[in-house]
Amino acid sequence: MASTTTTTTTMSGEKMKWFKVGFWRKQVIICQQIEKQFQPEGFWGDQYPVDSYTSMILLTLSLILCVTTFTLFLLKPLRMPFTAQMIGGILIMGLIFSNTNVKKLLIFPYVFQYILKTLSFLGFMFHSLMLGVETNMSLILKRMNRKSAIIGLSGFIVSTTLSVTSLLLFVSYNDFKIISQGYIKLIALNAQTFFMVTCNHLNDLGINNSELGRLACTISLFVDISGMIITFICFELIPTIRVVEGTKWYTPLAVIGFYGVLFGGVRPMVLRILGGYIEGQPFKAIHLATMVVIAVVIAGVGELLGQMFAVFIFALSLPEDPLSSVLSKWFDAMTFGVFFPIYCAMQGLQTDITALEPTKAFRIEIGLLCGSIGKFFGTCMSSMFIGLPLSNALALSLIMTCKGLFDIVALGLWSNTKEIDIQEYTVATFHFLVGSGALLPLVRFLYKPSSEYSNILGTSVMDVSQNGTLKTMACIHKEENIPGIIRLIEAFDPSQNRPVPLIVLQLIQLIGRVSMPILGPLDQVKASGILGPKLIRCERIVESISHLERIAKGFVRVQHFISVASYDTMHNDVCNLAYEMDISLLIVPFHVQPNEQNKDAMVEGTSTLAIRSVNKMILENAPCAVGLLIDRTKLHLSISMTQVYRVAIIYIGGLDDREALAYINLFGTNPSINVTIICLKPTVRSQYDCDFDHELIDEIAMKIKSNERMSIDEVNVKDGAETTDYLVSMKDKADLIVAGRYHDPKCGPLFGLSDGWIEYPELGILGDLLASSDFKFSVLIVHSCVDVDQL
Repeated sequence: MASTTTTTTTMSGEKMKWFKVGFWRKQVIICQQIEKQFQPEGFWGDQYPVDSYTSMILLTLSLILCVTTFTLFLLKPLRMPFTAQMIGGILIMGLIFSNTNVKKLLIFPYVFQYILKTLSFLGFMFHSLMLGVETNMSLILKRMNRKSAIIGLSGFIVSTTLSVTSLLLFVSYNDFKIISQGYIKLIALNAQTFFMVTCNHLNDLGINNSELGRLACTISLFVDISGMIITFICFELIPTIRVVEGTKWYTPLAVIGFYGVLFGGVRPMVLRILGGYIEGQPFKAIHLATMVVIAVVIAGVGELLGQMFAVFIFALSLPEDPLSSVLSKWFDAMTFGVFFPIYCAMQGLQTDITALEPTKAFRIEIGLLCGSIGKFFGTCMSSMFIGLPLSNALALSLIMTCKGLFDIVALGLWSNTKEIDIQEYTVATFHFLVGSGALLPLVRFLYKPSSEYSNILGTSVMDVSQNGTLKTMACIHKEENIPGIIRLIEAFDPSQNRPVPLIVLQLIQLIGRVSMPILGPLDQVKASGILGPKLIRCERIVESISHLERIAKGFVRVQHFISVASYDTMHNDVCNLAYEMDISLLIVPFHVQPNEQNKDAMVEGTSTLAIRSVNKMILENAPCAVGLLIDRTKLHLSISMTQVYRVAIIYIGGLDDREALAYINLFGTNPSINVTIICLKPTVRSQYDCDFDHELIDEIAMKIKSNERMSIDEVNVKDGAETTDYLVSMKDKADLIVAGRYHDPKCGPLFGLSDGWIEYPELGILGDLLASSDFKFSVLIVHSCVDVDQL
């Protein structure tokens, strides 16, 4: 190894070797012997505050994290944290420290670069491990079909064709022979779509559980698998067979043998470790350490064989549960907050704008730009051919065209092995990042998952309460939600004349940044075996709901569905299923439940805040009537076991209150229920009072005249204070209160209640009052499927 040695003199006058620089496998190698701490030369000079490597490295890390954090803050309105981190680390760091002399001597000396590269490699390794574990390959493979293959191939072929055409137009034959290797790799990478990159984009956009998101995942997976096979054949297998100079005959065999050992030997060992895990128990530290050691060894061997994605490919074969939650708990914050920005920054430091030659840079950019245009139009035309609307086809094309982390990793690998030069690396890196940062925000304007059902005027309880089938869907986050829902369905008095088909949708949080969401009938999900231990809790819920079918004598027909999604997108599954199943009433449990020790108290934890956000989105987007249920009764109480179940319906006026009045037709036929309609009237009417429908009240009064279990009470109130006093007086006289959600804040019966702080605005003013822990009865807040703003 050719090398040069630099020496310095210690304070005692002795000669000491500072560092030795040489080359090995086309890489600059620095060997250094440290006998005492010293100050590196450069920008800091003698003024550097602390005489140690540690403080210098920490300051360098602080600089990287500050730049990426500041970029993340600036790009926060775009709501793309993953892409913003990449732009901050790669693009910004590359622009600031593009000059080689500046970045290597002043701020980032050689020694620090190699230390940071090692840290960044560890970050990429952990990130790949987490991404692979979070990916449910069996689920995605089952979704692949002919449509995804057509769209994926058309985008890849058109992109490659346009790139090669532009290359032939701008490059002479002699130049083409010289640079064809690097250009071909860039053209292939530009046409490629990595599955994990698409998943990250969909997660940032919040559409990973939409129909378009699922289609994008299957397309990218098809292109990814095809691209990996083609790359291995073209750049590994064929050169070896043809004995091309520089290739080694044993490399393909070593790669095949390497993956054979991983899947045939290492994977069974990991599965045996995971087989002893019991749900609810902490993951053993020795098992976690074993997983880390395995990942490090795979990453090291994979780098020697040129397999940068070996950890990711191996992790794809591992079960998602419990590894996904364990790795997310231990590594997610550190990987995304520290290691990932360092990796992006080191990739950005490899760029060099000052080395660009205008003519060559123009040729490279034209080739990449033509490839991106071909990718966009090839995907768009084929998507419209299979029946996608224009807006959806445009959004899908933008997603397929955008690049991400794995594209940058491939560029870095080729740059390190000199397969592409610094100009090709710099132009391609900036092209990928700028293009993705500019195109991805457009997807939000072109595609909104709620557009499929938000403009549909669905049915409500008013439409089917008298004559018709009340199609109901109940959402369940946890087992504590079940008793209140069962009691409410019992109160509806299902009968032969009015059966109640019930869809039970179990909602499970999806852990991980790229985990694939699941939505489907529980039987199909169980048959696929993709949930693992989570099915134990699902079975308990099924057993509890089966009790309702028995006591309803077959007039309640239950179908079980399951949704595994992140809290940010969970409402899409709820609303989509409600639309597809033509639901009339959607029952949503309130995000806080009575405390087990004190039934009057309400407890609110961190996870319930996310559930609250889901409820808000459901209320805004639901295609049917929504009932938000606050259950305060005893867990073992059943209407069939009580002599009298007291229900009070509060009526002030307005659309939501008319929806609430429709429940009298559901409760009225149940012999175990007494129903009271409470009409709150202002003593002095004003322009802000809701439209009190006297004719509707008179009509209901005529219907219930002969029914001793039903009555109407008219209460005159001056303001919200008197309304509060009246409701407090009823706290021991009712088991369930039904009330509308929306009322004008300035209406007489509620005047003054909105002057103070409202804790739960999603319940409305009256609902927020009834949610107070001072009351012991359950509450059902009713929201009509017609938006108040549309009236």
